[in-house]
Amino acid sequence: MSLSRPSLPNHRVWLLGNGRPLSVALYGFLLRPPQSGHEPLVTAPPRSDTLLGSCCAAAPRRRRSRCDGIRECAMFALFERLLKPTAIPDRAEPPPGFIAFFWHFASQAKGLFAALFAAGFVVALLDSTIPLFMGRIVNLITASRPEHLFSDFWPVLAAMALVVLLGRPLAIFAQNLLANQAIAANVSNRIRWQNHWYVVRQSWAFFQNDFAGRIANRVMQTGPAIRETLVALLTAVWYILVYGTSALLLLASADPWLALPVALWFAGYLVLLRVFVPRMRDRSKDMSEARSMLTGRTAFRSSTP
Repeated sequence: MSLSRPSLPNHRVWLLGNGRPLSVALYGFLLRPPQSGHEPLVTAPPRSDTLLGSCCAAAPRRRRSRCDGIRECAMFALFERLLKPTAIPDRAEPPPGFIAFFWHFASQAKGLFAALFAAGFVVALLDSTIPLFMGRIVNLITASRPEHLFSDFWPVLAAMALVVLLGRPLAIFAQNLLANQAIAANVSNRIRWQNHWYVVRQSWAFFQNDFAGRIANRVMQTGPAIRETLVALLTAVWYILVYGTSALLLLASADPWLALPVALWFAGYLVLLRVFVPRMRDRSKDMSEARSMLTGRTAFRSSTP
């Protein structure tokens, strides 16, 4: 087996004798393009805590002060700094099991996910009180004279207004801050960085048996996939369980027949999950395989002379 070097400027990529790329260098090039022909393709993790900080660190000195000011005054910067996206765990190799693999990354941000869990619970409970408030208002209107409604029951009406107009928006705002500012970017990029840091330390033969673009695409897709699964579990599924259970209990306390539509809705929802989730899983797997193959072949063609 012979090695040859193509005449590509600033690309330190070696090819095997059969034209197949030796993917270690190309994989690093796909994830972190070099700035010069002598800069290493895999470097130490950046010291900046945010993506904005990374951009400022690479800027000229005359612009760094301005970038630092923007970073310090950035909106919701407190939430964006709750998790460092370039941290390296004590155990670099992820565990093999499905649940253990998810927990390996989720446990590094368990505080954020616990806060998102609590915020989703509060939002679901507040939403479940809206039908209760509507029924209470109807009872108050029918049980009292219109001219005495506000004078007799203003504390109850004021409490309802505070819950609907103040409590619920604040809970939704906190949930969106946690999901979009603290978790969306930081968790995804931390998983990507740790997977990249583990993959580049694999053996020589590991990179000879696959396309560099295919490996890079898997590394890039894993972070968003884990994050979206956990966020959907803690927001959508958790919301449906809490809100549906609360509505079921409230309606059943008034009349058991009123809870029948909610019970049927739950049954239909479970049937839809049973039918469509396996299909979506298979379609997503095929899509990921096709995208990985496309990226791998594109990177391979671009690296050949």
